[in-house]
Amino acid sequence: PILEAAAAGLPIISTDVGVAREIVKDGETGYIVSNESKEIASRARELISEGTRQQMGERMRQTAVSHFGWEGVMDKYLELYNSF
Repeated sequence: PILEAAAAGLPIISTDVGVAREIVKDGETGYIVSNESKEIASRARELISEGTRQQMGERMRQTAVSHFGWEGVMDKYLELYNSF
């Protein structure tokens, strides 16, 4: 779900787990939060601003495409293949 949301251009609010560690840059493409409900709510309120939400979302989409789009994935496979 995190990658799907990222590809759709949505900023991500997540705990420090899985793919979020790789693509969420705190304050740039979304927020890494603790399990504290007040912190999660605070970050969600920050995304009420359409400008902030759109900027972070576009950065997130670019990050997702560069890391997990076909070109990026193929580059990683070629790099791995050529390393042998």
